[in-house]
Amino acid sequence: MSKDSHKDVQERERRREKPEAPQPRTAEPLPEAVVKSPTKKRGRPHTMAPAERKQAILEAALTVFAERGFGAARLDDIAARAGVAKGTLYLYFKDKETLFEELLRGAVSPVLAGVTALAEAPDVPFAQVLDTFYGFFERE
Repeated sequence: MSKDSHKDVQERERRREKPEAPQPRTAEPLPEAVVKSPTKKRGRPHTMAPAERKQAILEAALTVFAERGFGAARLDDIAARAGVAKGTLYLYFKDKETLFEELLRGAVSPVLAGVTALAEAPDVPFAQVLDTFYGFFERE
């Protein structure tokens, strides 16, 4: 009878204790709600006409500028609120300043047009023109 060395015995025991390879897991079916859920889209649909998209960007910009101020407003936030990619903003506006200027023009143009029409009317006193002009800014 041969005597096994201590190392041989340890080696045999180590081989016996070796864990089995993990069994492959079978995939469990996903819940029906996960399978049928539509992909989440950001904001508005991609089929928006360019004029509608520009208007959506301007509306989003007005909201973001009003909430955060010009300095703290980020184009990322405006794009997210409008439901477009940030790069889409640059298709319509050169930078944040240009976007802000467009907002101002859009807000002031109707007022100036109304005041101009009133000022050009021959039967309207100048004081009424000024009252109308200041009244608009008080309301807004």
